[in-house]
Amino acid sequence: MYLGSIVSSTHNTRKEVCSKLSSCFAVMNKLNVFWSKSNCPPKFKIQVFDAVVRSKLVYGLEATQLPKYLLNKLDSFQLKGLRKILKLDTTFINRSNTNQKVFQESSRLRHPDCVPGKDVQPFSTYVRNKQQSLYKHIVRLTDDDPLRQSTLEPSSSVPCIITNKRVGRPRGKWAWDVIESLYLDSGTGTKASFKLDPVAACNTMEPRIRNRLL
Repeated sequence: MYLGSIVSSTHNTRKEVCSKLSSCFAVMNKLNVFWSKSNCPPKFKIQVFDAVVRSKLVYGLEATQLPKYLLNKLDSFQLKGLRKILKLDTTFINRSNTNQKVFQESSRLRHPDCVPGKDVQPFSTYVRNKQQSLYKHIVRLTDDDPLRQSTLEPSSSVPCIITNKRVGRPRGKWAWDVIESLYLDSGTGTKASFKLDPVAACNTMEPRIRNRLL
């Protein structure tokens, strides 16, 4: 354990996420009385859920490579908490209470004015946005910064090229996955164009990132 995160020689992200989930389950259960018996409006309860539970769960995950199944675990945990707050049964009991309905109802209660961009987001989307913000911050750093040196090539937004690779199936790469998600979310191009030339995609976004237009 180092600075609130589990450091593993094998980069075991599953162990890190499961450890965070178990501790957050305990916190959420301690708040069961607040979710069910409190006279506070649901809007305030959702704010407390984000401030207390979400902040503890996603702390440090923006710098971690998370496969899809771990992101789904984060979203499942979030849905359990929101269903408790909204007093909605699971789809096993009521098929109409879909995940989409839970997020829509949470967004309606937290932001009755329907402000664009203020909807309640899945934890996986929140982590992805934090990862993109971290990548853009790294691009703007100077070449003598250790964070930039360990992530990107000098004077470039292209991730470092690793020549010494371990035996076995290649694992996901944090930088390339974040760049691809930023490339798609910003509408810069399509997945096919990114796969065709990822370096060109990095170079296309770099001026906009440095000028804070992306």
